[in-house]
Amino acid sequence: MPRLAQPADEVGEIFMEHAMIEASTSGLGTVAAVILLFFVLLVLVGYFRGATREKVVSAAEDELQKIFDLSIDMICIADIAGKFRRINPAFGKTLGYSDEELLGRPYLDFVHPDDRESMLDVIEDKLAKGEKVINFENRYRHKDGSYRWLRWSSRPVVSQGITFAIARDVTELKEVERELLRHHDSLSRLVAERTAELDATTAALQVSEREARARAEQQAAIARLSHLALTGVDVQTLMEETVAAIAETLAVEYAKVLELLPDGDALLLRAGVGWKAGLVGQATVGADADSQAGYTLLSDAPVIVEDLRTETRFSGPPLLLDHGVVSGMSIIIRGKEGPFGVLGTHAAESHRFTEEDIHFLESAANLLAETITMRAAEVELRSLNVDLEGRVKERTAEVERAVGDLRSFGYAVSHDLREPLRIVGSFAQILTEEISDKIDEQSRQYLDRINGGVKRLSAVIEGLLKLSRLGHGQLGHELDNLSDTARSIAGELQARDPARSIEFEIQGGLVATGDSELLRLLLHNLLSNAWKFTGPEENPCVEFGVRTELEGGAVFYVRDNGVGFDNSYADKLFHVFQRLHDGAEFDGLGIGLATVERIVLLHGGRVWAEGLEDEGATFYFTLGDGGAAHRDASASQADQI
Repeated sequence: MPRLAQPADEVGEIFMEHAMIEASTSGLGTVAAVILLFFVLLVLVGYFRGATREKVVSAAEDELQKIFDLSIDMICIADIAGKFRRINPAFGKTLGYSDEELLGRPYLDFVHPDDRESMLDVIEDKLAKGEKVINFENRYRHKDGSYRWLRWSSRPVVSQGITFAIARDVTELKEVERELLRHHDSLSRLVAERTAELDATTAALQVSEREARARAEQQAAIARLSHLALTGVDVQTLMEETVAAIAETLAVEYAKVLELLPDGDALLLRAGVGWKAGLVGQATVGADADSQAGYTLLSDAPVIVEDLRTETRFSGPPLLLDHGVVSGMSIIIRGKEGPFGVLGTHAAESHRFTEEDIHFLESAANLLAETITMRAAEVELRSLNVDLEGRVKERTAEVERAVGDLRSFGYAVSHDLREPLRIVGSFAQILTEEISDKIDEQSRQYLDRINGGVKRLSAVIEGLLKLSRLGHGQLGHELDNLSDTARSIAGELQARDPARSIEFEIQGGLVATGDSELLRLLLHNLLSNAWKFTGPEENPCVEFGVRTELEGGAVFYVRDNGVGFDNSYADKLFHVFQRLHDGAEFDGLGIGLATVERIVLLHGGRVWAEGLEDEGATFYFTLGDGGAAHRDASASQADQI
């Protein structure tokens, strides 16, 4: 025993001090701090039992960290105040920020101002419905000032006061959706414009009965094809219906859709009417200036041929010559990044194509162009959705597994720490009793520090367990006299330390509805906090009352004239293990104010603090709908204790 005692004590002292500093200054989470102290205790008692738990915990943490670090999706843990506690490397890759620029910042700081209210409404609505996994979208600010669309799946863990979330960058998907909507609007607008144009032309021009009938037939054909396109029919079917409608409406033998092949040297007969069997889907036409289709592409304008036999601009491809084509008309089908191909119609006899015929063919070509672009966008969108849904399901399952593992891990750590802690305390006490008179003063100080650390850690574990249990049971809804409760707590504090003389000013008749036990714990923590930090004052004073009314709800406060605090750190007061004063001067665990915030949130309220160094502090809180302060007229004056 003497051979091992000295090295173990030295290592224990170093790790214990490191754990306390990290827990109180670096903002470690609850579980992380407990794990760190757990490993310290393992070092202290490693020679009493095999230290295998460290390997098990390390292995589990390594596995979870690999998933966290390697995920291409953005994964984060936020605390109950909405601030990032942990983020994975995907955040930096997607948004351009460093970890230091994100950690500790409220995530709302990065959400587009126009998205904040709607996002909070969605989260509140889904939480009210009892949904465990909350899905929503919003825009996040990139470091370069731009905004990226993110699709979120989040899982609040109320018992731990944290939220696990996973996000994927869907900015490109949103662009596709906007493009799809634009094309749909353009198509609808095109239909309306063309229909209006044809109607206006019909009304304005006095033409022969045959021309009027032909124009009406063209309008009807475009309307029918437009309706077919809007029903979601596939592109090939629309092409086949279009060439059939053109041939019938214009009373010609041939109509065709030619698709420009990727190499740009030829066009494929994609759909057609009147052509010999086996040619549709197989025959090709040159894309150079020697063919009518190629000439159309190069001229970028409608091309009309009155007689192919005497045509001088091009010779005409074998496809037309073999079928005895005489007259024809062709126009470009435009695509998003270039021409898709050519829409043409031909007659075996001389045929005069009018301006109305050109407009008709242009309308059909534009309809095909818009539909082809829209269907391509739909295919891309479906592919992206399928891929995204699969990845979201996969990542959601991973997050749910991680949450379950973390919950089980936290429970095991919180409860399994008690047994080794009891062993450490027992053996330290035995050593103190049996060898305290045989060791030097420094060794005796080591034992005292071990005993003190055991007591403090026991209190921390108990405080964490109490904090984690808040809100697990049914929340009470009783009418509670907060003034009476505050007076009772003040009496207990005075009885505990009768040597201190402190003035309590408690406003009478303050009543609120809520869970009586939790409300008492809330006031006990705030009044105890004020009692503690007024210690150095010669004339300490603590006040409890109501400042003002907000929309029918009361703003309660606890004010003291103690040491106060730097108000720039006010947002850190309610975090677990966050302390703004030296632990040697003011004892405490760093859990009390976190418990206050949890109780207030459970009652649908909010809590905040204001203070100045050496000038005191004031803690404000509301209690949601149950926080309306009822004041008895007979007890409206402040009571002094």
